[in-house]
Amino acid sequence: MSIPALARRLVSGNKTRFQDEHLGVDLDLAYLTDRIIMMGYPASGITALYRNRADEAKTFLQHRHGNKYWVFNLCPTCENSYPSSLFEDRVSRYPFPDHHAPPMALLALATREMHAYLQGDEDRVVVLHCKAGKGRTGTLAVSYLLATQEIPTPPKLQRSYTSKEWAKLTADRAIESVLTESWDLTAFDGNLSHQKVENVQQSVPTSPSVEGVRLVKGEASTSQEFLEAALSLHTSRRMKPAQKGSSKPKQGVSIPSQRRFLEYWSIIVMAPRDIPREFWTIQPVAANDRPKVWLQEAYVRMRRPGGLAQTAVQVVNAAMGSAAKMRNNMKGNGQLSISLARYDDRLVEIMETWERRTRRDEMFKLTPTSHGNSANAKGDSDTESVKHEIFTSGAWDQGKMIKTFAKFGECNKQVLQADGANITLHSLRPYPLSSWVQVEIPADESGAEAEDRSASTMDMQGADGMKLETDGILLDSSREVRLKLYMGEVPFGWFWFIPAFEQNQSQQGPENTTILTFTRKELDFPLGPGSWLVDVELRLVSVEHQTGFLCCIQWQRSAQF
Repeated sequence: MSIPALARRLVSGNKTRFQDEHLGVDLDLAYLTDRIIMMGYPASGITALYRNRADEAKTFLQHRHGNKYWVFNLCPTCENSYPSSLFEDRVSRYPFPDHHAPPMALLALATREMHAYLQGDEDRVVVLHCKAGKGRTGTLAVSYLLATQEIPTPPKLQRSYTSKEWAKLTADRAIESVLTESWDLTAFDGNLSHQKVENVQQSVPTSPSVEGVRLVKGEASTSQEFLEAALSLHTSRRMKPAQKGSSKPKQGVSIPSQRRFLEYWSIIVMAPRDIPREFWTIQPVAANDRPKVWLQEAYVRMRRPGGLAQTAVQVVNAAMGSAAKMRNNMKGNGQLSISLARYDDRLVEIMETWERRTRRDEMFKLTPTSHGNSANAKGDSDTESVKHEIFTSGAWDQGKMIKTFAKFGECNKQVLQADGANITLHSLRPYPLSSWVQVEIPADESGAEAEDRSASTMDMQGADGMKLETDGILLDSSREVRLKLYMGEVPFGWFWFIPAFEQNQSQQGPENTTILTFTRKELDFPLGPGSWLVDVELRLVSVEHQTGFLCCIQWQRSAQF
């Protein structure tokens, strides 16, 4: 095996690879279904030494599918890029940052274009890729399976399997057939004990798409059951089988925030009655009229670390704090802080506008359309316009797509006893009011004009803000928000959520208060100090109507993403 081939296998890690002996290619690629392909980034130059070679990926697709494939690239331009001519201009881009959850409107637009293309010809396939071809790719692939509301099942065609996989599948089916016939004959004689029947049934292979979930076509199943089945299918197709001594393979979509957003998406497409009333209304709503929530307080519970671990963090903070001081940044003093961020407001506004425009008769369910077919000219026009306006130019993803807009700082901490261990409770509140301004929007302004005016007002007023009647950060309850945790200057995890969905699933307390708790397992990459984390608790208060909204002035330092 050559060094580049070995490097590619090492980079693939636990992901499956596809070997085509006829073409002589070995790619980081898998068929999720007969019509959905997932693969790693098609690279050139030095990067091709350890990722899929672009020319081999193109040869594979053209040999197997001719001109009946369409590529969906999920990588931002700032991360990596290639000309669409690589795949004969059969490329659409729906980028969002690595290791993060996507804007919800992006899922709607991408799945609708996928559906439009596949509906045009039964031989067509879609090819999804990000960098590794796992997390972001899996998020979009599972979103599509949910949107079609069809029971997730593995591929049926031989072309969708490597020769080794197909041989094993054929053998398993033969064994299953023999076991079933043997069970039928013995049961007919009436001599098979209950215990033997149970053993035979357990030995028959079951579809990997329904691991622990039984879905029968025609039966009413919950959105959660469909989601679990789709995630299980993705894991079984994208990840290598579990190693000896391990109970199950590693998850395909493993980042908690991506899985959380898939839960939201499953509600949107499969349980419309459970969609928060303020989410994606049919008519656009002015920013100042959208339902809001106050994020008043945050509490972080952490186990007290041992001496060496705490010393290591202090050393890192000291080094980072010195550099921070030189650039007039916050000192690395070891206190906890939380930054709040979301996707660029203008980008989300454009995507949500196109989401409303491309929405069909049935709210969010995918309905038959065509791609490149004059019978549905409006659908084609909308699809092309979406691609052209949002992501063709790369204007939205050449830099950071996520913008920090607020920050919480530690105001108190106390040591508690829990299960015989010392737990430190850190209380965090928004940074001083001098960092904020209250912007009043005239009643006759709405939409983009109001948001543009507020942005310019914010820049002009600077830090001289007026006193606010209510403490906290005002959030649009239907917008995604990311909370990122720091110990001094050291980040140790983050998580994305949408307040409206979380409030919908939580018990509301007195005075419209909702308490949300995210455990360590529900955070993304809780590394370093994150290993001591117990949970993060947020206190949200619903706001029925707000005449103005809270804006944060631009922080002097660049946010770390």
